[in-house]
Amino acid sequence: MRLIGRRRTREVPDVDDTCLQCGRPGTDLLAADAERVRQSCRVCGAVLTSPTSRRLRSAENVPDVPDATDEPLAAYLPPDMLAWLRDKHGPDLPDAPDKAVMTAWHTAYDEFTARTAEDGDPRPPKFGKVVGALNAACFDVDLALGRLVPKGGDADREIARERAEHLLRWVAGPGRPDTWIATATAAPSPAAPSPAAPSPAGSAAAGAGAAGAGASGVDADVVEASEIEGILALPQLTDAVRAGGDRTLRRALFGVQKGPALADVVAHFGEEKVREALRAHASDGSRPLLAALTERLDAAAR
Repeated sequence: MRLIGRRRTREVPDVDDTCLQCGRPGTDLLAADAERVRQSCRVCGAVLTSPTSRRLRSAENVPDVPDATDEPLAAYLPPDMLAWLRDKHGPDLPDAPDKAVMTAWHTAYDEFTARTAEDGDPRPPKFGKVVGALNAACFDVDLALGRLVPKGGDADREIARERAEHLLRWVAGPGRPDTWIATATAAPSPAAPSPAAPSPAGSAAAGAGAAGAGASGVDADVVEASEIEGILALPQLTDAVRAGGDRTLRRALFGVQKGPALADVVAHFGEEKVREALRAHASDGSRPLLAALTERLDAAAR
């Protein structure tokens, strides 16, 4: 047989992806010729050789795959991983898993695939690393991939993208309470700042807001217009980050002290749009980029 390496069967036209041992989709194609096909199963771990004619799809041979709309976890987990979990745990899986559950599932599945993988096979980045990259990259999968596989090949990027796209939907849904944006969204709407020096009452209120921000990372008070004007005078906003102004930028743009990487904010929205958002905050206390990212997550959750 001609060795193919390890390639997902579902990427090969007309070859059945279903495992002959466990009946689940999710096989890798290892070798093939006109007479035989050798596949390994990501679900049960079986490695089987079968007649090529038996593995070719036809109108009578297409496996009955459940509709994704009938599987609530299909949005959050790739098909191979979901089939493995169902095989291990049956129907007793939560429809809206929290962070602890998702961490446990991904850890167990990654350990299983590591045992069946061969040297050189691409491995997906760990659950926590993907979720962290999505949070840092404004929930932009392409920017997150730049963090996850900066030097990876096509196979590494493909497997990382598959996990990141599924986890984006989880972050937008059951995982949103653990994101920085959930804390920012919960902050009360601030009043418009004054370009002039704040009144004593305003200073006291701002001080109280800053004191309350320590534990949660939320800083709901507005940033003084003079601070924003100083940042806008810089040739590039990334200069403010190098000058230690990253906290001021996060407060103005998102109402948080800890949040997305500001270089990724500029990469995602563009320099001019970020500057417009800073001007809007200086003018009326609004945070249009926070609203845009909230809408992005709402759309991903649907």
